[in-house]
Amino acid sequence: MSLNKSPVSFKFFADKLIDYAGMFPPASLSLTDAVNNYTEYLNGKYSWMLNRFIVPAKSLKEFQAKDSMQDGYNLSVILSGGSTESEFRKSIQNDIKLLADFKNSVQDIKISSLEALLPSDLIIDEKRDDLLDFLIDISSELERGLNDEIPLFLEAGINDGYEGIILNVTEAIASLNKSYGFKLRTGGLKPENIPSPAVIAYAILSSIEFGIPMKCTAGLHHPVRNYDKDLKTIVHGFFNVFISGIMAYALNISEEEIVSIINEEDVNEFQFTENYLKWKDYEVTLQHIREGRENLMVSFGSCSFTEPVEDLIKLKLI
Repeated sequence: MSLNKSPVSFKFFADKLIDYAGMFPPASLSLTDAVNNYTEYLNGKYSWMLNRFIVPAKSLKEFQAKDSMQDGYNLSVILSGGSTESEFRKSIQNDIKLLADFKNSVQDIKISSLEALLPSDLIIDEKRDDLLDFLIDISSELERGLNDEIPLFLEAGINDGYEGIILNVTEAIASLNKSYGFKLRTGGLKPENIPSPAVIAYAILSSIEFGIPMKCTAGLHHPVRNYDKDLKTIVHGFFNVFISGIMAYALNISEEEIVSIINEEDVNEFQFTENYLKWKDYEVTLQHIREGRENLMVSFGSCSFTEPVEDLIKLKLI
């Protein structure tokens, strides 16, 4: 089915939805193979669903040497980070040099966002003020070194005390008053890496409360929540996560209602039409979808672009 036969609400929902992260597990492709795939997808009929190419900062030099790059490449660069604040501060100096050299040498390829995992020693309640000071310093160093403000999505390692961690991080990000956002890991290589629906719902509500965008990474290979035979557990679907976020943004629904959408396993409960997107009796307009995607649910990183596409073809949405 061609794009012009996709329901309008689905076009709004899926526009630039997927960041391609082929270099990362479980695909773990070489940079060459991942770049070749991204180029193929970028030139393919479903390119309208494709967003950024995810690349580690340490691979920028190798990426820069590729002759298969072309206009239209849009990068999100993963900063090297560090397990402690001091390690992070040291590594970012080298990352800035790599980023600045790339920006100066490759004029026709855009770095539209950065991503980083926050040091675990900064996200506890006792370090709340230190976290904000750290983010102020890091943002200043990035802007000074790159002569530009590039959106940075910050991830925090989530544990049993997820409410305090998510609250501290989202509040600190909002306090910067910059185009920064929150990054939530929605899957992984082990069952314990998969956050509960309650964690996702809390992250969505916190991002809405503080007015910051949110992106997801890992695990969202299929549209709806399903059983993964390899992991031997239930994994999240990108319909569930993103539709729950859009509806929370537009309809001011409760955490319990968000969790119910995230738990949905029947794909038929999600309806895309020419004028609205619906889950059960909950309905959002095209304008709601556009605003929810632009202001809150930015995109999700996936090591596979073909898996989501193949599922959407089977559902006759594309």
